Amino acid sequence: MRDEVINDEIIQCFIDTLNEALRLNPSVIEALFHNRVKCGDGFDRNPHIQVGLDAKGDRTLGLLGLINGICGNLTDGQYIQAVLAEEKDLIISFEEWKQDIESE
Repeated sequence: MRDEVINDEIIQCFIDTLNEALRLNPSVIEALFHNRVKCGDGFDRNPHIQVGLDAKGDRTLGLLGLINGICGNLTDGQYIQAVLAEEKDLIISFEEWKQDIESE
C-alpha cells in the first residue's frame, strides 16, 4: 500500500508540473511535446520508453515518451498522457494513464 501511495505521488508531481508549464506557456509546451526525433532501434530494449513510428516507418521519440520511460521505471506501470482538444491537435492537459506492460 505504501508503494502505491509513493507511485501516485510521483506521477501526480509530474502531472502537476506539466500542467503548470502548459498553463504558463502553452506554445512552448506544444512545440516541445509535438517534436519527434529519429531514434533507431535501441529504445526497443526498454519496456517503458514509448517510441512511435513516423510516416516513413522510422522510429521516433518525443518528450512524453521519454518522460514515461522515467515514470514507468519509478512506478508500477503508471504513465502520463496528453489530453488533446477534439478539433485541433492542441494539448489541453496532462493526466495519468495506467498500462499493464506484462499484458502486451
